Amino acid sequence: MSIAYLQLSLFIPGTQTLKDKRQVLQSMMKRLRNKFNLAVAEIDAQDLYQRTELGIVTINTSSHELQRTLDYVVSFVESNPDMQIMEVKVEYL
Repeated sequence: MSIAYLQLSLFIPGTQTLKDKRQVLQSMMKRLRNKFNLAVAEIDAQDLYQRTELGIVTINTSSHELQRTLDYVVSFVESNPDMQIMEVKVEYL
């Protein structure tokens, strides 16, 4: 069994308030949970309206499948025009 942790630092340029940010962020988090069946949470920068940190965790029996899933997740977030990835960190446990 393998566990992977992905941390994404995101910039959300179209938001002007925390309410705008939460709306964009909640939509993305819900789509990630539904599409990839993983755990996702905002882990830092909750008080900044154009920046956030997401923590994403997934588990699988194959480390190859974990890597493939994380690649799909990063591509999925990159394809969203409402946010830009600033930094990606991956850790395998």
